[in-house]
Amino acid sequence: MRKKKILYLSNRIRAGYFGTEKFLNNLITAIPEYEHTFIGHDEPFNKMFSELGYISINSFGGFEPDGWKKRLFAPISFVCGLYQFLRYFNFFKSADTIVLPASIIAESCFVLPYVKIAFPDKPIISLIHKNSCDDFIVKNWAYSLYRWVMSGPKSHQVFVAKSQQEAWVEKKAALKNSIYIFNGVRKESFECSKKSLENSKVLNIGFIGRIHLDKGLDVLAQALEKIQLNKETEIHLHIGGEGEDFEVIKPLFDQINRGNIIISWVGFVKDTGSFFSTLDLLIYPSRKEGFALVLLEAYERGLSVLTSDIPSFLEAKEYFGSFEKDLIFANENSSNLAYKLEYFLNNREKYSTKIYKTKLHEDLVKNFSLEKMAQNYKKIL
Repeated sequence: MRKKKILYLSNRIRAGYFGTEKFLNNLITAIPEYEHTFIGHDEPFNKMFSELGYISINSFGGFEPDGWKKRLFAPISFVCGLYQFLRYFNFFKSADTIVLPASIIAESCFVLPYVKIAFPDKPIISLIHKNSCDDFIVKNWAYSLYRWVMSGPKSHQVFVAKSQQEAWVEKKAALKNSIYIFNGVRKESFECSKKSLENSKVLNIGFIGRIHLDKGLDVLAQALEKIQLNKETEIHLHIGGEGEDFEVIKPLFDQINRGNIIISWVGFVKDTGSFFSTLDLLIYPSRKEGFALVLLEAYERGLSVLTSDIPSFLEAKEYFGSFEKDLIFANENSSNLAYKLEYFLNNREKYSTKIYKTKLHEDLVKNFSLEKMAQNYKKIL
């Protein structure tokens, strides 16, 4: 029986697709019965497809018209797109579905118009992981081109959360064929950690993700300055990840002059499971977020998460217990974050029991498993 062929297209315009890379890796490995091929100028994606044993073609990319200077290159982008389309015509022709993991505007000014003209009914799945709908998208002339490209009867614009889709609807940027499919994570061998109560005088908290101001790390730094601790209590903060705002954010933590707060910069974290095993609490103070996979990975490990009250986090926490809903602070409010950290310190025993951690894991598996996510994507691929 012939395998269904999925063709992925992406051109990396800017850094910061880390969550998208992890999501795409999860999805591809969850549906091995499909034949996956990647064409694009995107080194992490090229490397990932090659390592997974699939065809990966490193081509040149198009231009994203996000300024008047780059708009001047739009004609060149269309010409290059035509060359790309003709060069890899057989791949476009044989693909059952085309998937856009990112760079929707760039692809719409590159190869997709020719795909639409040659194969008007070919399904195109556009994955929207962006945490907000910027004016750049809404007011960009190329978005009208994207709407046309995505107008096929079996094409879908896919969001990772209902709240994210609603935000795009409000900006009149969501397409008529838009849907949402929750992210899912792989179920690991769950063993409840006994770490949490080894030393009740030390609270190990952590953050893992892109080091960017959107993640609210500056708010966390301010909260640590304000938190009320007794002399015997220590907080150990472990920060994992890399990002373009590291040189801006690190000094904010360096300025914290408190002997009972210790900060460790871990850098890139390959094994999130091991990282979570060192923590009593994960903190995600994001100003905006699509639907953080890290949040789900923590719950899969039975680890509680203190988050800002942005819509996507509130949506996710609805699927977990009332105790998790107590671990929410007002977005960008460092005083409220400090208060919630104090609350966790005073109530950490109820968050540390094997029964509670196991329930978090079970709720995750029930609602956000990788298998469930894959089944939903199979309906549209």
